Amino acid sequence: MTLPALGAEDAGTVQTIGVRYANDLISLDYAAAMGCRACGSAGGGCQFLGTAATAQVVGEALGLSLPHSALAPSGEPVWLDMAQRSALALLRLEAHKIALAQILTSKAIENAMIVHAAVGGSMNLLLHIPAIAHAAGLPIPSVADWNRVNRATPRLVDALPNGPRNHPTVQVFMAGGVPEVMLHLRAMGLLHLDALTVSGQTLGENLDWWQNSERRELARARLASAGQIDPDDVIMDADSARNKGLTPTTVFPVGQPGPGGRGDQSHCDRPIDRRARSSLSPPWQGACVCQRESGDAGHQRPDARAG
Repeated sequence: MTLPALGAEDAGTVQTIGVRYANDLISLDYAAAMGCRACGSAGGGCQFLGTAATAQVVGEALGLSLPHSALAPSGEPVWLDMAQRSALALLRLEAHKIALAQILTSKAIENAMIVHAAVGGSMNLLLHIPAIAHAAGLPIPSVADWNRVNRATPRLVDALPNGPRNHPTVQVFMAGGVPEVMLHLRAMGLLHLDALTVSGQTLGENLDWWQNSERRELARARLASAGQIDPDDVIMDADSARNKGLTPTTVFPVGQPGPGGRGDQSHCDRPIDRRARSSLSPPWQGACVCQRESGDAGHQRPDARAG
């Protein structure tokens, strides 16, 4: 991703210079200067979670790119490292006769939908993910599938343009990127961990490596020291995200008490309609998924910002 520029507008804000200039809100000189300074490095996508950045995240979530590759900063040595590791991964896939069809499965599609929800990604991927499924000859996610996934998955990432602090995408990468988000999702039991990836290993094996890797430790430490930013304020666990108003939704697995203190499905006044399920079988099969609304008995809103 393009690095943020010093003393300049970010790549999202700068896209409004035409409108602002047309309405006499900025001068021509200012518009020209900001247009030239918005990108702090050559190449890469924008500094916010638009279509390009979200597509990178989804590609990694599908298992089609290596762990901790999405949102890598442009022009940095990590790009060369990613290229070398990707070439080695291709050779390994060839040696082990692992075909794309073994990686791009319905489980991979649903993992991508879950991660898309967790990062608060671009709405354009609501079109692209079904298109990928169609091209691969897989069941196409329905509107009901998207509703189910987005009700069950909390947003965990604070990034441009969703806030509240609007961290640029490179800071999301340094905080741990997609595998860090997936660690939290794994703890919630939301992912298909047996899905194969281009590393030649399953998603679960990739996350086991990431959790104790030197790469993770160094990236997060560098963000904390150089940027004075707590990585856990960029990529949060579900409780922290809910407390900061990032999401008004939650999942309560069967057998665990919900906010009303009642266990199993009896704590939910709106049990899932099993008939609405598609051929995509979610890893939280049998969970109670509740949209927190003011009329739900036993449920409380996380805070006023949750609406």
